Amino acid sequence: MRDARPPTEHPEATAGSAHAGDSQLLLLRALLGGNATIDGAVLQIDVDTWAIHGVIPVDGHVLMAAYETYRQARIVLDQLPAGRQGGG
Repeated sequence: MRDARPPTEHPEATAGSAHAGDSQLLLLRALLGGNATIDGAVLQIDVDTWAIHGVIPVDGHVLMAAYETYRQARIVLDQLPAGRQGGG
């Protein structure tokens, strides 16, 4: 895995796809309500897969949510409270 920035030719999220992350946003907020922390970076794990990862005390480092575009992942990540995110 590597911290990545979206290539300029990478397709951007559409307005509707931003809402597709709503359920994952709720899950991430719930995890933060426990003792999880979320890294502040979006990782590219495949050509069309971008992920938010973090740490859950019992499980260690885990992928917490996956998205089809960098923009989708970034939109969700930007809606999380900054105090529980790492520097990325």
